[in-house]
Amino acid sequence: MSAEGIPSEWYFITSPQEVSWSKDSVTKEVATYGTNNPYLNYGTTKLRSLTLGNAMVEGFSDAKQVEDNVVQLEACMRMIIEEGSGYAAPFCWKIYAGSKSYGTFIITNVSVRETLRDMDGKATRAFVDVDFQEVAPY
Repeated sequence: MSAEGIPSEWYFITSPQEVSWSKDSVTKEVATYGTNNPYLNYGTTKLRSLTLGNAMVEGFSDAKQVEDNVVQLEACMRMIIEEGSGYAAPFCWKIYAGSKSYGTFIITNVSVRETLRDMDGKATRAFVDVDFQEVAPY
C-alpha cells in the first residue's frame, strides 16, 4: 500500500477530555396481524463507534503553530490505492490510551476549534474532536 503523505503515527499533546463509544445492534420489529405482541427480529451487532473529544493539539509553547499538526491529522483520513489490485481503501489506525487498546478504526470526522492565533492569523492553540468507526479485524 502506498501511504505517501500519511503519518505513520499521530499523538495528542494532552489526553482527550472526553472518550465515548457506542455499539448498536440490528433489530427489527415485525408486526404480526391479530396480536399486540410483535416479534422482534434481532440480527447482528454493529461495530463500535468511538469519539475522542476536546483534545488539545498544542498550546503550551510560545509561538508554536499548530497548522501542520492539524493538516497531519486530516491526512490520516486519506484513502490509499493498493497498487496491485487498484482498489481504494481508507487508512486504518490502532487506537490506544496508554496501554489500553480500543481496536482498529478508520477516521470518519475531524472537528477543529482554534482558540488562540498569532499575529499572522496562524493557530497556536487548537482543540480537536475525532470520530472513528471500528473495522473488522481481518
